[in-house]
Amino acid sequence: GLETSRPSSAVSAASKVRKTTHELVLNTPILAESALSWLKNAINSIQVTSDSTSEYFDLLKRLVSDEHLDHSNDVSEAEMTSLATAVCQKLASCPRPSSESLAVIDFSTGVLCGCLALLRALIERAGGAIVLEGTRLLLTEFQVL
Repeated sequence: GLETSRPSSAVSAASKVRKTTHELVLNTPILAESALSWLKNAINSIQVTSDSTSEYFDLLKRLVSDEHLDHSNDVSEAEMTSLATAVCQKLASCPRPSSESLAVIDFSTGVLCGCLALLRALIERAGGAIVLEGTRLLLTEFQVL
């Protein structure tokens, strides 16, 4: 990823900024209340090969989870459905191994794992119906239908 080409001090600083921002949003109710839609819209900007997304996906997961924030009850079903669809779109854009390279995965799986963990949190919170549109998108993308 991009971080491997930076000096270690820049990597450390970037990591500290991500972690501090993660904690700031979680510990500041007014930020937490407005962060979800911004984070959802930002998912399109994330490179699928990025290895610096753990805080981003953890924050989204915690914002939709019942167990972490009191305001999570304010997250509407429409917002969760929209987020689930955006996550499925990101999943559809993740590189897939070709038949020649099934045993070798030569890209970071942070985005893939983050998307799957977030989808699980969304389904646990709101039920499987919120991934209906995203599932159709994935089935079409993977030419299953």
